[in-house]
Amino acid sequence: MTALIDTDFDFTQDTESYWKYWWTAEKGDELTGSRCVSDPDSQSKTLNEYHKILWSKQLPEGRLWDLKPKKGRGYYFEWNDGIKPRYYSSDSLLNSFRWTDMKPVLKQVKNHVEGELKLDYQKWLENYVRKLYTIGGMIIFPTRQGSINVTRAFTKVKDRADLTFECIRRWYIGEKSPMYNCLEKDKDFFSLFENFKGYVDFFLLQDIVSDDYMHVNCLFGNREYCDDFFKTPQECTLPQTVEEYMQWHDKTIDFADKRNKRIKEWSEKK
Repeated sequence: MTALIDTDFDFTQDTESYWKYWWTAEKGDELTGSRCVSDPDSQSKTLNEYHKILWSKQLPEGRLWDLKPKKGRGYYFEWNDGIKPRYYSSDSLLNSFRWTDMKPVLKQVKNHVEGELKLDYQKWLENYVRKLYTIGGMIIFPTRQGSINVTRAFTKVKDRADLTFECIRRWYIGEKSPMYNCLEKDKDFFSLFENFKGYVDFFLLQDIVSDDYMHVNCLFGNREYCDDFFKTPQECTLPQTVEEYMQWHDKTIDFADKRNKRIKEWSEKK
């Protein structure tokens, strides 16, 4: 059976001029590339169609989560639960940390990529970004002011997929986290999946959790799981060394590849 979803397709291809100014002096940067781009989350028609195919399905409770694609300033989805319309939008799960305050680490990464790996840094970084923008690196969350998309970026979670899901895991068992208040506002959404296992299985996220669904895998550093994060206010949750960044690079690509495989197998059976 032909797959409904091309898991090799990266959504930057579907976004006008995404790469045009990446390395230019005006808009780009030799370490980070450009962040002055159209966002595939809101601009890619293909991504919108893939989300519709993947997530419009039966909820654990039995109801059909029949998402209706909408187009406003960007793409989003509507679902009426019988009480009122609910709205959802796409979000990138995986982050390449091409931030200004990460430039000292990225400079070391560039030296490593060019010196040790003998690769062109710009092509290497482009390939990384493309991989993160395949469907394995994407998800949908409720959309509203102060949404999960925003909160996960501006807390100690720092847009990390592993820490995002650790906060969600804790919400399901009633434990606090930097995102607890935000997640509590979306409890009608998370309640659709009944528990953390239901949420993970619905969104095909099994490769970022332990086999028993009790832990979230840590994507860099010495920890195996994310259980003991957020214990101290001073704790840094970003890669601080070349080794940590390369761990993050390798493990996020591994997760995207494994989730893409799950998505492809699911879509072939649909």
